[in-house]
Amino acid sequence: DYKYKGIGTNENGTWYLEKGKVGFDYTGTYFEGKRGYIAEDSKVFANVTKNTIEVMKINDIWRMVKNGVVNYNYTGIGTNNLGTWLIENGKVTFKYTGIYNDSTGTYIIENSKVNSDCTKVIKIDNIWRMVINGIVDYNYTGTGTNNFGTWYVENGVVDLKYTGTYYEGDKAHIVEGSKIYVTVNKKTTEVIKINGIWRMIIDGTVDYNYTGI
Repeated sequence: DYKYKGIGTNENGTWYLEKGKVGFDYTGTYFEGKRGYIAEDSKVFANVTKNTIEVMKINDIWRMVKNGVVNYNYTGIGTNNLGTWLIENGKVTFKYTGIYNDSTGTYIIENSKVNSDCTKVIKIDNIWRMVINGIVDYNYTGTGTNNFGTWYVENGVVDLKYTGTYYEGDKAHIVEGSKIYVTVNKKTTEVIKINGIWRMIIDGTVDYNYTGI
């Protein structure tokens, strides 16, 4: 068929044909109805739909596919069933380790992959932030840990200024300078050592002015 335009196969793979032949010069996505065929130099490497948004392996390179089309210039975050990835200039390099920030968020990256195992307090741009599953949570209020201890985080930040009790269910976290020194039941009334000093705790809260037994 000298006029054929579409997809054909042989023992060497699947191909895009135009005007009845494989030109070895087509790079793009050829759509047939809802099905799309991603080709480089006329060879098809992946099948997609018009709704496909995913990091995909195309000709041995992991690329960002949006709406079924490869974006060869894309820099940003993309996902697939293997995880969440940083794509640089159209491909996953597996070389970037560090912090990446864009309009979608701030990510902790290791070898171009978002470190989903990273849930802790990390210093980012000189501010201690709460990271959950490799992504900075700028709205988080609660407790977080790192190598230096356990901390009270408010609105995504450890400001190193908070002193008081943060209640979490039945737990009372006693905090000085945003560091949590003791966690007790919220009904606790007892003398407890806080930051090297023995203090009077009443209903889970330090009474810094207490005089008595």
